[in-house]
Amino acid sequence: MSRRTTGPNGTRVERRKTPRFNVSVPMEVSWRGPDGMAIKEQAIAKQVNAHGGLLEMANYPEIGSRVSLTNFLSAETAEARVLATPSSREGVSHGIIVELIVPDESFWGVNLQVKKA
Repeated sequence: MSRRTTGPNGTRVERRKTPRFNVSVPMEVSWRGPDGMAIKEQAIAKQVNAHGGLLEMANYPEIGSRVSLTNFLSAETAEARVLATPSSREGVSHGIIVELIVPDESFWGVNLQVKKA
């Protein structure tokens, strides 16, 4: 059974665990393609929170793929899972939605606690 995306009064219900914050963080996304070949793609993190974010990129992996994210500002890496692509969900136009395997507020290189205040 799918979750409701609208409330009883017709307004959109937010399903994110925490609010996202607008950023512009250069990233590298790497994954294995269907043929097993390693693929690397440049991306820009546009909206993030401790659990994941929206990455704008030209080419992208399939939904459910595990990807490795490298933050070019901090040189940190993290593992993530692809939740949505442009072909899978309305509103995802030029990139992917990822969920970090281990939530991390500091991975994106910005202090999300300060932004919350």
